[in-house]
Amino acid sequence: MNSGYSYLSLPTGLYIFITTSVSNLIYNTLVTQVCSMALWQGRAKRKSTGGRLSLHRGKKRFEIGRELQEVKVGGTTKKTARARGGRRKNRLLRAEYVSITDPKSGKSSSSKIIEVVENSANPNYVRQNIITKGSIIETEKGKAKVTSRPGQHGVVNAVLVAD
Repeated sequence: MNSGYSYLSLPTGLYIFITTSVSNLIYNTLVTQVCSMALWQGRAKRKSTGGRLSLHRGKKRFEIGRELQEVKVGGTTKKTARARGGRRKNRLLRAEYVSITDPKSGKSSSSKIIEVVENSANPNYVRQNIITKGSIIETEKGKAKVTSRPGQHGVVNAVLVAD
């Protein structure tokens, strides 16, 4: 195949040969539709001293990040996201229960989340009842500190803290 051309397969089984520039335009359009705002997690353009780095290549699709997944208190809802290699990642959107570990006895049990009491990541998260790692939540068994990353791991794990 010529390097200046590529082909696009249609659902009907037909193939259309198009130029590489049009192919890149279609690919970029599809990527921007999947990610509303592309977050690039590649190497920085500047050194730690402030000098410019000469980039040896452009941005790649595998360097695209994702939007932050904020978990709120409410009925448990999840969604799955495609990860690298076709694997699936469970994203938690709302959480109703938390798996609490008591550090004194070492026992774990499930408890209902009442509200978010404190969140060092963002003070506005307390008002909006958004759970992140490190936030203090009020449960039926008392206050607990979240140890998992709910938006990444798909579960809320916490450790009881002394009142």
